[in-house]
Amino acid sequence: MVAWFADRPFRFASSFRLKASPQAKAWYRERLAKGEVDPMLAALAEAEAAQPDGARYAFDLPLNPPRAEPRFAGKVYVLVNRHSYSNAASVAALIQDYGFGEVIGEETADVPTTYASVLQFALPSGIVVTYPKSRIVRPSGDERLVGVLPDHPLEREPIATATDAVLDRALALVRGARDRVR
Repeated sequence: MVAWFADRPFRFASSFRLKASPQAKAWYRERLAKGEVDPMLAALAEAEAAQPDGARYAFDLPLNPPRAEPRFAGKVYVLVNRHSYSNAASVAALIQDYGFGEVIGEETADVPTTYASVLQFALPSGIVVTYPKSRIVRPSGDERLVGVLPDHPLEREPIATATDAVLDRALALVRGARDRVR
C-alpha cells in the first residue's frame, strides 16, 4: 500500500535482528518444502541456515521502491487510536518517519519498535510455545518503547455514541488542510 504513495524507496524498519534457533530453521525448511518460496522468505531462510543456533544476527531489509505511475500524489493522512496494534502501528510509524503522510488520532497501543515475527513449536507435552524471532526497530531508529505519537493528536471520545466525533474532527482537519493548499 505504501508503495502507491511513497516518493522514494523505503524500508519497513531501520534494524531487523533475529536469533537463530533449531525451531526457526525447521519452520523455514517446512515453508520451503511446501513451495512457499518468495524472495524474502528464501533470503531469510538462507540467512538463518548460515547462523549457529543461539546467534543473534542482523538481516538487511531490502529497500522497497515506490510503484511506477500512476501513483497517488495527494496528501496522505493516517488515523490511529488506542486500539491500533501490530502492523497498523508499524505502517503508521513508517509513513510518519519517512514523511509520506501525517498521523492523526491517539497514541497507538502497540509500539513500532518491538519483538515480533512470531513462530511456534510444540513441546513433547503438547503445549504450544509461541515466541518472537526478531527485533524490529522503527524506520527512524527510535528505540523508545512508546506507541506512534500522532502529528495531530485528537482527544479520546467514548466509542458508544451515535456519531463518531473523532472521525468528524479528523475529517475537519483534513478538509481544513486541503482548503489551505488551494
